[in-house]
Amino acid sequence: MKIPAQRYEVSEMQEYVERSLKELGIPYDKDYMGNIYRLIPNTPLLSAHMDALTEDYEIGKLSNIKESYGIIKGEGNIGADDKLGVYMLLELLKEYKCSFVFSVQEESGREGIQYFLSEKAKEVAECNWGLVLDRRGKEHFIGSLNSYCTVEFSEAVSEVTGFKEEHGSLSDADYLSNYISCVNLSIGYQNPHSKDEYIILKDAENSYIAARKMCSALYQEKFKNPEK
Repeated sequence: MKIPAQRYEVSEMQEYVERSLKELGIPYDKDYMGNIYRLIPNTPLLSAHMDALTEDYEIGKLSNIKESYGIIKGEGNIGADDKLGVYMLLELLKEYKCSFVFSVQEESGREGIQYFLSEKAKEVAECNWGLVLDRRGKEHFIGSLNSYCTVEFSEAVSEVTGFKEEHGSLSDADYLSNYISCVNLSIGYQNPHSKDEYIILKDAENSYIAARKMCSALYQEKFKNPEK
């Protein structure tokens, strides 16, 4: 019998994010749902989610996580979706003064980002564009084909990063894109939500470089909202 999907607790990840932001000297707020954020007008908005999902209780028991031949894997779901996105977002904040949101409950229906936007939609709309770090695979992004952004923004992202646009599945970009043009960038993990999840370090590094290129080249540009 298949055990129903269960959410990981996010309390430890929230503590990690808050501790990291404090160590970096970056101010932040935390809302009722537990979303951690900072909103600065006329800057890009970076986003990752702090919860993870597994399809089986046993899969969720981590052991022997290791790196070998450029691949990070463990005996169980390692939560790369979206711990890898959280890590990349924190690294980007060391270099770029951006708006950000570390969301909760993305895997259970994106309730966290919906609550965040119910409180902060006006401030989010003042951001220049959005970058969600939450896509499996490599060298592509989800954008205008999913109505996450304008064609102009997708073309700009493709030109700057060299990544290709593809159709994709659900993410917090579904709701952020109601207020700003945004894309969901592939960040180098594979087989999410399963015991066979893994990270290819070279792909993750290339995605981080692509995110840096976006923050450097497009930082001050303001893109229109997509038509819904």
